[in-house]
Amino acid sequence: MEMENESGKSAFTLYENFWIGDEEAKYKLHISDASGPAGDSCRLHDGWPFYTVDQPNKAADNPSTRSGGWWRNGKETSSLNGLNLYKTGRKEDGINFHTFGDSTTSFKSTEIKVRPKRFH
Repeated sequence: MEMENESGKSAFTLYENFWIGDEEAKYKLHISDASGPAGDSCRLHDGWPFYTVDQPNKAADNPSTRSGGWWRNGKETSSLNGLNLYKTGRKEDGINFHTFGDSTTSFKSTEIKVRPKRFH
């Protein structure tokens, strides 16, 4: 996961273990072993189903978390699919990653890259 904050500073987090469950499991996230300067804001989302407005889960079923699909758990330590509020002056429900910024940071850009573990 790579991100750039409002002041142009970039950082990344690499997860050694990452996989997503199937539709029956509601695309549950499995993620661990983080490294990198952006920190580990996804750790608390491990084991949680993917949330969308039309596919809510109990932990995330409140209006403040309805800005984009993500593995919601009521803790809101990350949301890379939040609203793009960069340069709008608004921060709530924005794109955030608490270990690189905080809940009021809305990133200029983010990228989630997935590759096989044995990638060379």
